[in-house]
Amino acid sequence: MTMPNPATPPTILPRPARDPISPEEFREIATATPGRTVLLLRHGQRPSIAPDDPTFGEHLGLTEAGEKAALDFGRRLRGIDPCAFAASPMRRTRDTARAVARGMERHDAAVRDAPEAGLGGLWVTDLAATHRQYAIEGAAPASDRYLRNGRFEGYRSVADGTRLMLDWFAAADFGARHALVFSHDIFIAAFLQGLGVRRFDSANWVGYLQGAALAQDADGSWSAFYCVPDKHDFANAFFQ
Repeated sequence: MTMPNPATPPTILPRPARDPISPEEFREIATATPGRTVLLLRHGQRPSIAPDDPTFGEHLGLTEAGEKAALDFGRRLRGIDPCAFAASPMRRTRDTARAVARGMERHDAAVRDAPEAGLGGLWVTDLAATHRQYAIEGAAPASDRYLRNGRFEGYRSVADGTRLMLDWFAAADFGARHALVFSHDIFIAAFLQGLGVRRFDSANWVGYLQGAALAQDADGSWSAFYCVPDKHDFANAFFQ
């Protein structure tokens, strides 16, 4: 797929809803909306990433708790149909997509590779530079600086990354009207912040299986939501 051109005019941002929604509420939105929906989710719980790992844990899968939580999340989405699944090309995102699909009783669902949502994708210009800076500052302080200033070594600006991801979602053919896309915390935090839905830092982070929900209205406009497994305990996720 051709990536959006960062030199194109800015995309009009969706209308943001600042109150979080549950998986069940996203299912209701997806069922009722006349247009497309996209749910961009962080993967499930994984083991810790070694600080000196330049692949950012590329081969890490899910913990037992992460697998169980992803299955439960999928059960709460049952009824969304037709639905396509895509994941950044990392083991933990693909494993999460498959577990959510099983929870939705979509046992034979294909999970398409979506490099746009991964480390070599829309948000990254120089992964080696990002890893070097993370090693110098520490991952949490470095991520805080990116979200605070909107710029960081090796990443596109929050504004440019948000626009590129919106353009991708608007143009991509995922193969179904509804799409579940599995990605990583820093990109989801920057995307939600760029959309004006919510600001993040390492003390109030994007938890596992949290993400951004987009719904298209009849006139073609979009609305944006923060989707979380537990609406009563979502603001205390810490950087991990």
